Amino acid sequence: MPKSFQQFHYKNNRFQQLRGFCYTVQTGSMSAAAKKMNLSQGAVSLQIKSLERDLGVHLFSREGNKAVLTKEGKMFYTYSVPHMYGADEMFEDFVAALKREKSKTINIAANSVGISHILPKYIRKFELTHVDVKFEIRNITKADAVSRLMNNEVDMLLYSMQVNEIPDELDFTPVAEYRPILLTSKNHPLAKKKDIDMQDIKRYKLLKLDNKFVTIPNFEQVVKHYGLQTKIDFEMGNYEILKSFIREDIGIAALSSICLEGDKNKDDFSVKSLEKYFPSILYGILVKKGKKHHGLLNDFIKMLKTDILIEAHVGHNQNFR
Repeated sequence: MPKSFQQFHYKNNRFQQLRGFCYTVQTGSMSAAAKKMNLSQGAVSLQIKSLERDLGVHLFSREGNKAVLTKEGKMFYTYSVPHMYGADEMFEDFVAALKREKSKTINIAANSVGISHILPKYIRKFELTHVDVKFEIRNITKADAVSRLMNNEVDMLLYSMQVNEIPDELDFTPVAEYRPILLTSKNHPLAKKKDIDMQDIKRYKLLKLDNKFVTIPNFEQVVKHYGLQTKIDFEMGNYEILKSFIREDIGIAALSSICLEGDKNKDDFSVKSLEKYFPSILYGILVKKGKKHHGLLNDFIKMLKTDILIEAHVGHNQNFR
């Protein structure tokens, strides 16, 4: 049975235990964690052993040179992250927040979809009441963005996320939900058909964006499963390029309904649901767990969560996780 708090051997150095444990999880080994903490591997090993002894559970199992979390270890990591980061980065966060407050800057990382279809209306409204605000927006990959957020190089992220890909260190709040659709010209034969299946799609030219550009989840797997063949593949393409081909009846595309957000010419197209083949796409804000936001950043995040400025708004009371 786990010991009472009074019996914990490391109770006066609990934070150091958490650091050793969390850094081992992140780096995959105690030696790498020790290097990051400027300690010996033996010291980190002792911290984790004492933590396991105090908790009465095994947090890691061994697979070669790697330390792999047990079921209890994963559970404890989820509990540890907000507390560890909240304290470990308090001073760095304060200095960064003070710098941002003086410069009135909000630093955002997003992909081209979020930048083009979600952020503009929110930024425009925010600037009406915060005239001195400055936005720095980085168009980078999701993996790069997460790394920069963890290193305090950006304030927040705006990306699409599936439940199983949200890092344990981050909180995700959905702000927009888009449907998977089949987009054709309004004069296309499929525009007159009520229910669309994959055999219908297979008969026509299917257009495909670059894999690095967000379309809909599981696209490649579904295409392969149903034996679909793409006829035109775009490298470094975007929704506007794709829509220009569809408008001219050169092909059709399976993608996210976000492509029509704010499009004044959406009546040029026919939209059919593909929800029986693909999941919906949730775009949302990612921030570090346990991190308090103040000033302009707090106001902007609050507006993203509560104001209805785009068509695919997700209520802030939605239970995502």
